[in-house]
Amino acid sequence: MLEPTRNPLLLPEIICNVLSRLGPRELLQCACLNTTWNTLALPKLYEGTMYDMQFRTPDITSLNCLHVSSPERFARNLNFVKHLLIAPECPVRKQTFQAPSRIESLEYLRFLVRPDYAKRLLANCRGFKSLMIPFGIKAKHKATIYFELMLTESVEFLAIDDSYCRTLASVSFADPVNRFCGIRALTIYKSGTIFDVADMCAVINKCDLTVFHLEDSGEPEHMTIDHLTQVIQVLVNQKNLESLALVMPGLSDVFGAVVGKESPWPNLKVLQLGPRDKTVGEMNWTVRLPKLSKLESLFLAGINPLLSAVAHNAGLKDRLRSLHVTLFTFDDAKDIIDVLPGCKALQHLNLGELSVRPSILLSELFRHFPRLPGLECLVLDWSFHVDGIQQLATQCPLLKILKLTAAEFTISPDILRKMSPFCNLKTLKIYSLELDDPIELRRGEIFQQLVDEWRRVFPQIQHTPSVFMEVREEELEEHIREEERVGGFPPFSFENTRMLLGRMRNALGYRTCGDDSLEEILQCKLETEIVGWPVIPLWAYEFPQSYSFREGQ
Repeated sequence: MLEPTRNPLLLPEIICNVLSRLGPRELLQCACLNTTWNTLALPKLYEGTMYDMQFRTPDITSLNCLHVSSPERFARNLNFVKHLLIAPECPVRKQTFQAPSRIESLEYLRFLVRPDYAKRLLANCRGFKSLMIPFGIKAKHKATIYFELMLTESVEFLAIDDSYCRTLASVSFADPVNRFCGIRALTIYKSGTIFDVADMCAVINKCDLTVFHLEDSGEPEHMTIDHLTQVIQVLVNQKNLESLALVMPGLSDVFGAVVGKESPWPNLKVLQLGPRDKTVGEMNWTVRLPKLSKLESLFLAGINPLLSAVAHNAGLKDRLRSLHVTLFTFDDAKDIIDVLPGCKALQHLNLGELSVRPSILLSELFRHFPRLPGLECLVLDWSFHVDGIQQLATQCPLLKILKLTAAEFTISPDILRKMSPFCNLKTLKIYSLELDDPIELRRGEIFQQLVDEWRRVFPQIQHTPSVFMEVREEELEEHIREEERVGGFPPFSFENTRMLLGRMRNALGYRTCGDDSLEEILQCKLETEIVGWPVIPLWAYEFPQSYSFREGQ
């Protein structure tokens, strides 16, 4: 007699496959199904992550509620946590009279109010791999107990607001264990608090780091040259650094002078220097970077250091996998186009924002974009007009993400017919789509040709590439009724063109909201592959819904 077929929805391998595709809310629902699903869903629900804020550990308010509902179950579930983020769901940007603005958490973990009870509650906790407390807390006197209980020798990644540096620099833990012995990656977010560079340097000196990230919010003002000098001098002693990110202005006057021509970090693979947005003070940065023989990812606020690095670092172009350079002039753009040929390993290229007059100069430069066979992400926030991007399909055959967020792109069936398909492209962002002959395109058969050719060229695009395609259904229906009422096409206008683009979006079946996180996914994956830990910007914690890496959601 044959055995009865086992329910496939109770097989662990099937359940794990399903759970890997779900978000936190769905995981919570699955945990309520039965014992089998609960056993497999809870670890994933509570594990936490550094890479996708959608899968962060529950916010402070939720943790407090979970503790109140069942302290025993709360302590048991904490054993599943690997990456603990202690932050509110919605942090507050606080500004008091004559004081700088800063992001702050108004809540705290209430079970820590009684330290002895908290120690018993967490006595059997296995320890966390990463601990992230990116915002200062209103109850500053409770900061010590945070680190007394949560910072154990198992922690390898520590991300903190700079207000905690004084606590970590001066606190004497009750046990003899070196709480800093396991920390390999340290991130410090300088907020609007009273800043003490000596405390920050003391914390750095307690660690043996492979990754260091310092981000300056500029509140109430940016770090001074003296502050930067002290920090970099301390970092020079961190001989095992593989990733260094100093996200702040003013480095052009300090970095080269302190570091010198020979790099103190022989294993450095990831380097980010300068602010993420344009700063006038960085325009004339002529400092020569030290020799970096293993560099694979480079972020620079200015073109000059890159030019000197390529000239004096043999093999750099062969190794580079990620490059982000802030450009200021048309000459900068010409220089970068000249540098790019030969960067065969390059996967992520971001050349930032640039606007020059006449814009045709950038259009001509774009037509000479070099062959980069491994490129997966290209970001050009250049203000220019382009009649086609056909060369990119052959020059960059692996391209998955293309952001031309300030460009105007003219389309027609004839233009699209000349283009090779972008077989791997999943994200396309263009500022403006213009129709070559909008009056002719309103005719049914010509319009269908446009839709068919677009679908052939961009077979994997699922979201609207331009804001000009974002037309409300009510507006579109009203426009169609108006066409029927007048018995033909209304006179050509910008509004009619927008409606035509809206009809094109509907015909293609595009979703309205595009996925802007794929660039962050790629950079995060690259940094993790290269050094084991990514550089997480502060905005990821402030706007967690925007730092989500679920492809295809």
